[in-house]
Amino acid sequence: MIKKEDIQKFKALFKRNDIMIVIHRSPDGDTLGSGFALKRLLELHGKRVTVVCSDEVPKKLDFFSDGKRSLTPEFEPQTIVTVDTATPSLMGEKYENLADKVWLAIDHHATNVGYAQNTVLYPNKSSVGELLADLIFESGFEYNKKIAKCLYGAISFDTGCFKFSNVKPETHITAARLLTFGFNAADMNRKMFDMAPLKQLKAENELLQNAELYCDGKIALVILTQKMIEKAGASDSDFEGLTAVARRIEGAEIGITMREMSNGDIRISLRSECDIDVSQIANKFGGGGHVKAAGCTIGKSVEDAKKMIVDAVIEAING
Repeated sequence: MIKKEDIQKFKALFKRNDIMIVIHRSPDGDTLGSGFALKRLLELHGKRVTVVCSDEVPKKLDFFSDGKRSLTPEFEPQTIVTVDTATPSLMGEKYENLADKVWLAIDHHATNVGYAQNTVLYPNKSSVGELLADLIFESGFEYNKKIAKCLYGAISFDTGCFKFSNVKPETHITAARLLTFGFNAADMNRKMFDMAPLKQLKAENELLQNAELYCDGKIALVILTQKMIEKAGASDSDFEGLTAVARRIEGAEIGITMREMSNGDIRISLRSECDIDVSQIANKFGGGGHVKAAGCTIGKSVEDAKKMIVDAVIEAING
């Protein structure tokens, strides 16, 4: 159930004008699906809306944005909204300076720092897609097939195609309600989870060949360097789906994926298959996320960042 005061906040958004929705940097399926679902819902009710992002949309996810990969402002906004964005830094370099002007943040991260003037926060929801769908249902707004497809895609992405432990009975109920619109969910899930360019698959193979194990195999770590990206003839955005690689290694309780970005930063994704809360580890480095999935960025060399994150994970395992 959504609280009455949160439904009121959501409804109040539809009384505002010239709305800019900021989705988080390194956009994933939840932030894209939620952002474009909200855009289309507001447009359906007569509002002018633009979705922006500091980073390029990954090609495998550009069906959410109708093929558009560069998301820039189309007008000067009067109202700013964020979705799936726990901290101002996640708005990215282009937009984090607008954090104090954010009128509404819709989020499901327990690590949300409360930067917005209004926040609708439900950490018990699997995704912002699920939260937004429930807000729409309980607010009584009309929506359509395209909106339902975006919301379903957002939920599916953040639940690993409904495989992760964040899936609850209510998640399936919400997804089933969206599926009644008759869009091709199988095709969408195949694009998100089962398809990748050959250059990415080759890079994944190289990652696994060079995987590192710690703590008797409880920690699995893979590193994607700029040299490997260049060798594959790819760009940073082609590798947004690599977070699952390390956790697939048998025996690994925590998977670490390190990615060297073009600006030299090291972007780290943490995935937990045990009772360790990886969001607490990410928080130590200015990041955040969920109990089972979190991330951070470290402005150090690959070797320095590796030592820092591995030491932090070992400390968490040893209690």
